[in-house]
Amino acid sequence: MLRAFALSVVFAGGVVACGNSSSPPMPDMARAPTEHPPLWHIKYGGGPTQPAPEVYTVVWQGQEALGAEVADFNDWMLKSDYWKNSLAEYGIGAGSSKGLIVLPMAAPDMLTDSGIQDLAKMLVSGNQVVNGANTQIAFVPPATTTVLFGTDTGCDVFAGYHRHINLGGSTNIFYSVNLLCAGESGEPIDRASRVLSHEIAETATDPLGPTGYVAEGPVAQEVSDLCNFAAGLPVDVAPDAMHPVARRYWVQRQYSGQAAVAGDKDPCIPVPWDRPYWNVAIDPETIPVAANATGVPVTARLAVFAYGDVGLIKWVALSGDGRVSPDHGEAHAGDTIPITITLSNSDRGPHEFDVFAESEKAGGAAWFSYVTIQ
Repeated sequence: MLRAFALSVVFAGGVVACGNSSSPPMPDMARAPTEHPPLWHIKYGGGPTQPAPEVYTVVWQGQEALGAEVADFNDWMLKSDYWKNSLAEYGIGAGSSKGLIVLPMAAPDMLTDSGIQDLAKMLVSGNQVVNGANTQIAFVPPATTTVLFGTDTGCDVFAGYHRHINLGGSTNIFYSVNLLCAGESGEPIDRASRVLSHEIAETATDPLGPTGYVAEGPVAQEVSDLCNFAAGLPVDVAPDAMHPVARRYWVQRQYSGQAAVAGDKDPCIPVPWDRPYWNVAIDPETIPVAANATGVPVTARLAVFAYGDVGLIKWVALSGDGRVSPDHGEAHAGDTIPITITLSNSDRGPHEFDVFAESEKAGGAAWFSYVTIQ
């Protein structure tokens, strides 16, 4: 599931205005990376995948123009080097767009997941979708429709998700819901392409969830989830016989388990720049605590690392489930910063804590970790 996440962090002259590093100021120079927690490793759960996805694009009446753009994007993406190179290590190759389906009614003001499932089953039973093991149905509701998943509201909690409907035995309908959230930058096709490239990739690599390729950890993060906070990738597509004007698509970068094993490379690929890999990591990346630990500070550290010169780093730590102290500061690669993490609720299971950082010379980075109440 692609989480909707709005973050306003002012690194210059704002939230992060003073140093909180455990080390004195250092000159802007390359320093050796300190030991840091392992990157999230990917495991295969033995379930099905979609080696050659076949994607039907579904919109509602009144969305014909956007629907045609989305189907065109899916056709490009599923054949592109971006797609094949990002997902090859998971056994996913080129796919195909099966075209556009326009539902013969205006979209409702509100849609539930059960309503989406009814539409998916209708399309299959009516033979508008030829369902097979590689088939995906990608729904793109208009921005005026509120989508509910259980008690969660689309664009407040999530920007997209994928699921399946079991029709008996090993026969399933795989579908995704891809939202056009207000406040996202770019044109409607840019908002759609970022979500579609996320959900279509996760449907291909983990269609039943979580039985395909997921992270080893307390939360079953999929290969796109693990790069939720990574910078998007702009891909310029040259004109061709069908498209006399060049196009630019914004897509989700995908997590590479192979790069994660290496440990010294950015695991979110493709990497759209020539810069060293760096981050500000919470160490350890998973922290187990007892059920009565609410309100009790847990000791951890920030490990600041870089495989090259990134200059001064400014960071902010935050969570909806508690607080980090100190919660912001400045550092250089090689610094180790003692922190305490305090939970604000006693719900069992994992509680996410995040660090967002910006370097003087190499852009932004993000790290997420979990405190798990046992």
